[in-house]
Amino acid sequence: MASILDGHPGSPAPPAAVPASHNAVLARLDHTTRERLLPHLSAVPLKFGERLAAAEQPLTYAYFPERGAVSLVANLSDGNTLEVGMIGSEGVVGANAVLGIDWMPCSVIVQVPGLALAIRIHVLQQEAARSRPLHDVLSHHVQLELASAMQTAVCNNFHPVESRCARWLLQMHDMVGSHLEVSQEFLAQMLGVRRPTVTLLLGSFERAGVVACGRRRIEILDRRHLEEIVCECYAALKQSQHRLEV
Repeated sequence: MASILDGHPGSPAPPAAVPASHNAVLARLDHTTRERLLPHLSAVPLKFGERLAAAEQPLTYAYFPERGAVSLVANLSDGNTLEVGMIGSEGVVGANAVLGIDWMPCSVIVQVPGLALAIRIHVLQQEAARSRPLHDVLSHHVQLELASAMQTAVCNNFHPVESRCARWLLQMHDMVGSHLEVSQEFLAQMLGVRRPTVTLLLGSFERAGVVACGRRRIEILDRRHLEEIVCECYAALKQSQHRLEV
C-alpha cells in the first residue's frame, strides 16, 4: 500500500494575534499560566496530509489543535501504515515534552484540516517546569495517548474491520462533527486495510443510510447505527478520556 506520509513538518508563522482558544488542554489551565503561554502561541493552519512530525525525529513545535484532527501513525519500511491514535481539540501534539522528550515515537499526520496553536517545545518544557497545572494536564494527556495506543492495538488485532471503522467514525464525529474531509485512501491506511475493503464497507454503510460519501468527503448521517455495531473499544477509550479529564 502506498504511503501518503510525504508532507512537510508544520512551520508556524511568527507569533500573531491568537483567537480565543477552543482547545480543552489550554482551557483547563489557570489564568496565570494561560497568560504566560499566550505570547508564545502562533495560529497555524492544519492542511490535509501535512506531516507535523516524523517518527523519532526532533519535534520543534508542540501543537494544540483548535479545529480539525491529526493521526498518530506507525509506518513500516514497506510503506504500510496504521493509525495508533488520534488527537483533536481535546489534546496536544507533543505532550511528552513534559518528560523532557522532544520527539514523537510515530509520525503525526493531519487527517482533518483545521487550525492549531503552536508553541516551541523548549518553551513548553520551561513553562511546564514552573506551572504545576500545565505539568499535570500534559502528564494526563501522555497517559491518555498510551491508553489509546494500547486499546487501538487490541482493536486492530481482534475486531472486524466493520467495527473498527465504526469506532474511527465515531471518534471523528466526537472531534469534528458529521462532515469529514477525508479520502477513502487515507481511511484505508489508518485502518491498515486495502482501499477496496474501505470502498466496499463505506458502500454498505451508504446503502444503509449511515453515511454519504463524496470525493474526499464522508458525512455521518446515522450515528446511532454506528453505535450499534461499534466494538467495546470506543467505550473504553471514552472512559479513559473521562477518567483523565482530558
